[in-house]
Amino acid sequence: MAALEKEFNTGTRHRVNPQWRKLTRAGQIKLVHELNISSRMHADPTYKRLKYVRYADDFLIGIVGDKVDCIAIREIIHTFLLKELKLNLNLEKTKITHARNEMAHFLGTDIRITPLDKRPTSLVIRGNGSYMARSATRPQLLAPIPIIVDRLIAKGLAKPGGAPTRWTKQIHFEVSQIINTYKSMWVGLKNYYSFADNYSSLWRIFYIFKYSCVLTLASKLKLGTAKAVFRKFGKDLAVVKDDKVVTSFKDESLAKIKKPKAWGTPS
Repeated sequence: MAALEKEFNTGTRHRVNPQWRKLTRAGQIKLVHELNISSRMHADPTYKRLKYVRYADDFLIGIVGDKVDCIAIREIIHTFLLKELKLNLNLEKTKITHARNEMAHFLGTDIRITPLDKRPTSLVIRGNGSYMARSATRPQLLAPIPIIVDRLIAKGLAKPGGAPTRWTKQIHFEVSQIINTYKSMWVGLKNYYSFADNYSSLWRIFYIFKYSCVLTLASKLKLGTAKAVFRKFGKDLAVVKDDKVVTSFKDESLAKIKKPKAWGTPS
């Protein structure tokens, strides 16, 4: 891949967008920002870049170029794997996506470029005039909430649609074991996605874990309702023995973590 990257890369930077140059020279900066006109040409055949990342047998390739380039690179990789390593690359599953319009999925993470209409804006004041300018953004790394919910449904923690339900496989374990199982699954997933730009959206996943745990305890202890479980164990689901809290499942803030933790394997 390193040799392919070196061969593919060309140019030092995108050429200036002639429409942007014309309008800015005419002093129509406000119009440039209203129309989201970039200062550089994105479709520039003189500037191309290839970057890749691999984890075990999964890999993701990012290309600054057009779709024809992507198809050609995919075919080169397919031929290399077949001839040199005797491995068959499934071309149908090797998806080509446009990062502004679609999401790439890699190691359980959705990756996209922020669409222009969703980029943050700020007020710029110059001289006697002012205008709203859109900020440049980096690629977004997103936890795929709908996919995670579907996995919890398949596992038995939620009903179709995502409402939490009792996990019948856990009912026969001790109360503290049940709570610890749920908590460890939640902590593992939360830590894995600590880098995600939509980190706060994991609240939906936390809700499923906690209330599935509550409903499982209600069935095990024949308490009937979630309200009865909270009445017995408190809002933190604290199990107390000999005046000591053996385990609990506390609510927590899902404010964005500044320093992401090392990637691991989601639970």
